[in-house]
Amino acid sequence: MAAVRRAIESIHGTIRIRDLASLSGIGNAAWWAIIYLIGEEDLIHVGDGMPTYPSFVRRAEG
Repeated sequence: MAAVRRAIESIHGTIRIRDLASLSGIGNAAWWAIIYLIGEEDLIHVGDGMPTYPSFVRRAEG
């Protein structure tokens, strides 16, 4: 989770979930960390439906 949090700090605007997972450097393990961070509202899922690898996310404000 820490690797994903560090990766989040480097983004501005939106990013695809798959690109954020790659940026984190922890591969497929990043998926569950990203889903957790969406649930905790540290990340905002952009769009309708369930998050998928091609979905976009952005950092939460504040």
